[in-house]
Amino acid sequence: MKMKLEQEEIETTNIIPHCNCGVPTKIRTFWTKANPGRKFFGCPNFADHPRVVILGLLKSKGALEKARKKE
Repeated sequence: MKMKLEQEEIETTNIIPHCNCGVPTKIRTFWTKANPGRKFFGCPNFADHPRVVILGLLKSKGALEKARKKE
């Protein structure tokens, strides 16, 4: 069954969908709490990575500030 799963994964990578803007999509990764590490096809023209990094840094800053208040 493992071979079958690997074969299905290989076959699906040969199909590259296109975005509504017409460019081929790229495989991207979700980094949300609900879907960490989940792969999806996304438009290369959509750049949300900086937003995710900034939100993660703000969350870390909040956690550090909270821990510091407890000291």
